[in-house]
Amino acid sequence: MKKFEYKKVSFCDLTDGYHSQLDVKHLNQLGQDGWELVTAVNGECIFKRQITVVKGYEFKLYYGGELVKTIQYNGGMLSALKTARRILNRRKYMCVGIYKDGKWIKEYKLAGDQLLCSPYPRYKGAIHDESENY
Repeated sequence: MKKFEYKKVSFCDLTDGYHSQLDVKHLNQLGQDGWELVTAVNGECIFKRQITVVKGYEFKLYYGGELVKTIQYNGGMLSALKTARRILNRRKYMCVGIYKDGKWIKEYKLAGDQLLCSPYPRYKGAIHDESENY
């Protein structure tokens, strides 16, 4: 089954600044990163790209609700969870989503002085099956 991730980008962030037309340079850069423009609605452009499922653990690191970095991890479950918690940093990564063989299993995030564990993915970029209805 194919899996996709989605990304919202403000229309203003994709314009050349002087005209309210999309800047092809921005679109080409997103295209080179694998993002495909799906639609533009209410001043936002929605992009999607297919996810290659990686065997083992994968950490998706977020800051301000945006995906910043993805790290591959080979090791056991407890070791993966401990490593994910250690990665969190208020200046770089406020949230880490943990995936096993391409499926979401857990999410940790910093909230003030607390470390919270989420029962479901909250941030953009979480993997969704194409067959699921939202």
